[in-house]
Amino acid sequence: MKPPSNLDPCLSSPDEVATKLKSYVLGDGNKLDGFLNKGELAQAAQLSLSVLKSANEKNDCGRTLEREIKNLVRLTGKKKLLNSQNPFTN
Repeated sequence: MKPPSNLDPCLSSPDEVATKLKSYVLGDGNKLDGFLNKGELAQAAQLSLSVLKSANEKNDCGRTLEREIKNLVRLTGKKKLLNSQNPFTN
């Protein structure tokens, strides 16, 4: 499952791209929490990996996201996936 992209990374600012990617794993009603709340761990993991991959890629225009954004996406996805498997946090 690749996050749908309605942003052109060459025409959109890095901030717009970062905001879109973060919205998949952070904030109220994000898709990652939706999958985890339904017990759909495989879909949650795939979404997390797709968002991380997108955050780490250099686009066709040579732009990359800031390291802080990449780390935020990586750590948030990892933490949520790990916590979903820990019976003491649910």
